[in-house]
Amino acid sequence: MRFTRKTAVLFSLLAILLVTAEAQPPERIDFYGVISPDADKNMIKMTEDLYYTQLKDFSPFVNDFREKTKSGGMTPDDIHSLPTDEGAVSFYAVITRNGDALSKWECTLCLKRPDEEKTFLFSKEYDSYYKILMESKTVLNAMLGKAMRSDGNAKKPEITETAAEKTQEAGVENTVSEKPHLQGTPGIDISGTWTGGQDIAKAVIMKGGRGFIIFKNGATMNISITTEETPGQNPTVRIRQIGHSNASYFPEMERDVALEAAKNAEPIEWELELTAETTLTGNKKTLVPDETGSQFQPGLIPVEWTKK
Repeated sequence: MRFTRKTAVLFSLLAILLVTAEAQPPERIDFYGVISPDADKNMIKMTEDLYYTQLKDFSPFVNDFREKTKSGGMTPDDIHSLPTDEGAVSFYAVITRNGDALSKWECTLCLKRPDEEKTFLFSKEYDSYYKILMESKTVLNAMLGKAMRSDGNAKKPEITETAAEKTQEAGVENTVSEKPHLQGTPGIDISGTWTGGQDIAKAVIMKGGRGFIIFKNGATMNISITTEETPGQNPTVRIRQIGHSNASYFPEMERDVALEAAKNAEPIEWELELTAETTLTGNKKTLVPDETGSQFQPGLIPVEWTKK
């Protein structure tokens, strides 16, 4: 066969097309959520919602099979044995703590391609749980890119089953998840990690109107975020507590007063203005101690959040 310049060009184009085809995302992703014996249920829910939203950026057809994992108590082996339609892949994550309550976290993303009988694993260790959320999109991108372009491996992730109650991060108290009413504004992007004054160690805001706060006393609060733009004014950011209150949300009070306040407290809210690219200033609407310190009352506390 005689190779001319035209033939060489055609072969080059064909090679490019083949590589591009191999790198295409799957036609359908079956999402089985997060398996973890160690993480708090509210953190698992937030992580699952984040992965689900990000997976939909890779494929227009993402099936939410989280109910199967919860109701059936599925293990990785169970998921691997499930039948999958041609062209679809199964995705789930395994999150474990490497030791006691002060140890690091390990997150393993698992993608099964049954049409090729391959399983791709992408594991990473994190100093804290919130970093799993902050880096989720980057890691997911790398994992799916690897899975769509390489041979992968057949290794299955190992997870130790335990009948004990799920452990929580030190000092973290349970909250009850609720579905927030979200109203995002495309022109404002405040996602990232913020610090919030004397009582907040970290406030993590994610795209899509969700996030969480880690208080300096160890408590964790799930939050919803809405934004609003008015011509000629600074953008307004409203942040609202999700779930029931607990005493740790009121560090301004004595512990016994805070315990009483938390019983019937309305959700804490922050009404802030984006006064600079990395600065939110405004007020926190919460319960505060009265003049005697032995009772509580509604009040506003001036706050300033700074983006890290």
